[in-house]
Amino acid sequence: MDMHQLAVISIVQQVATDPGYHLQVTDIEQWESRHGPIPRGSVVMVRSDWSKDWPDPQLATRTVFPGVSLAALQFLHLQRHILFHGHEPLDTDTTPTLEGESWLMHNGYTQAEGVANLDQVSETGCLIAIGYPKFQGGLGGYAVLVDGPYGYLYRGGGAGTVTMQGTVTNGSTTLTPTGNLNYAFIAGAVLSDTAGAIPPGTTVVSLNFNTVTILMSAAATASPGAETITATLPAFQQIVDPAFLGADRVAFIEGWLIFNQPGTRTFYTTAPVPYTVDFAGAFYALKDSSTDNLVTLFENNRELWLVGEKTTEVWYNSGGANFAFSRIPGVGPQIGCSAKHSITRMGTALTWLARNEQGENMVVVTDQYTWRRISHHGVDHALASYPVVSDALGYAYQEEGHLFYMLTLPTADVTWCFDGTAEKWHQRLSFDQNTGVFHRHRSNVYADFADVRLVGDYTTGQIHQMSRAFYTDAGNPLVCVRRCPHIWSRENRKRIFYSALQIEFTPGVGLSVGQGSNPQAMLQWQDEYGAWSNQHWTTIGATGATRNRAIWRRLAEARDRIYECTFSDPTARDIVGATLFAEPEANEEAA
Repeated sequence: MDMHQLAVISIVQQVATDPGYHLQVTDIEQWESRHGPIPRGSVVMVRSDWSKDWPDPQLATRTVFPGVSLAALQFLHLQRHILFHGHEPLDTDTTPTLEGESWLMHNGYTQAEGVANLDQVSETGCLIAIGYPKFQGGLGGYAVLVDGPYGYLYRGGGAGTVTMQGTVTNGSTTLTPTGNLNYAFIAGAVLSDTAGAIPPGTTVVSLNFNTVTILMSAAATASPGAETITATLPAFQQIVDPAFLGADRVAFIEGWLIFNQPGTRTFYTTAPVPYTVDFAGAFYALKDSSTDNLVTLFENNRELWLVGEKTTEVWYNSGGANFAFSRIPGVGPQIGCSAKHSITRMGTALTWLARNEQGENMVVVTDQYTWRRISHHGVDHALASYPVVSDALGYAYQEEGHLFYMLTLPTADVTWCFDGTAEKWHQRLSFDQNTGVFHRHRSNVYADFADVRLVGDYTTGQIHQMSRAFYTDAGNPLVCVRRCPHIWSRENRKRIFYSALQIEFTPGVGLSVGQGSNPQAMLQWQDEYGAWSNQHWTTIGATGATRNRAIWRRLAEARDRIYECTFSDPTARDIVGATLFAEPEANEEAA
């Protein structure tokens, strides 16, 4: 739940003499002359006392009512940068083209309508809490789950019932609505009627949108005429509509659920109208600009990206009567996908583990309607060495101004992470303290909920909060390893003498007691691809020891060396920089 400053601007006096008065910029300026400028990010409510006549049913029929002028809306959003505004009537304005409401919707601004009790709120000095409504009698939101051949529907509000008027005929399995078809009567719903003509346990088999009828699983036992038909909807059910073709990817665009049919070029949507979970056999299309099968799909900027084995298409909601979506002409990036679940949105672009007709095992990111490679040769080489990459999983998140793309390969037991802000890669692994072995990162899926980064743990099924502020990995040590590139003399391959290595950690961050009160870093090195050296430990600084330096001295010599630093104490471990004090041997004779 979010809290924002509230400003209430009254036009009650103006409405008393002109019931159709609309808030003007001058009204806002007069309010600001008394209270100061409206703070950025505020919520502005326009009080007219129109709601005091509620619940008079004539309110909904009044064509003259108070509103908000287009100029006032533009002033509030473009000059004062408010979060949104609210008003008491059920529309923004009474202009012939609803110019104010049209401007809001076409520019992505939110508004609140039907607001009441503004006479009980001060003009300034209050906060407004923005939560989520619970509608009485509603079934709540729903989630669709797919696993390839099957689909499932989960209702967040639990089980419920919906009704409509209809007729059944003795001996017939046809249910005919006498009014509008209720699209909530989905396949699998359990039917009943007031006359008892529908046998107990009868379910909806399918909906015929051409004849506007419903096929029941059992025949009616009487012909009672028009009556109330009830459909009981479970909290969780399998999608049994015969027009559901299976799927392992789902997208949502402007009310339409979009599915792929695995192993084909086919994709299809719910039907025949948005915001339903019904299906019709005619509401499908093909990724047909190339012969490769459809691998995955994803929504981005209200457009549908269909990524195949080697090529991609981009579709948009064109509002077609028989199928809502159309392909954008001339757009066909020559790039495909190696792992259907690796695709995700990172910032404003999509990224995934890719392939095309030239090869595979690279990570790409979209740039408008084209793409560019973001994996470097080292990552590509590692990907090529894995026995399986088609099971890769991807998600993205943002923390402290950095965008990260997490790419986990379960069979290879490894997770690669791309920092999209710094454009650098690293491995993000979880450490098993019992075996001393690193494994893939324990996070399998990710969601940002209420400004908290949540991940699902594939090892336990638990949900964890992920943050740089935590220094354990679900109770296990959070072991960090930093390794430098090869250090050698490019000019003459002479030996290099190393007098000292200093690593600048964030100093003085130790805990007050216990492990981490005197946090330690461990250094070891490898010479000429041989065995690793002994472990050399030093402190990075206890609490308050801000002048401490983590420094190792007398590090001998080598022609080719790699340094590796390990840290596992449960404290901050940011590396600010590192300095190596070294010089090549001056007069080395040939060995």
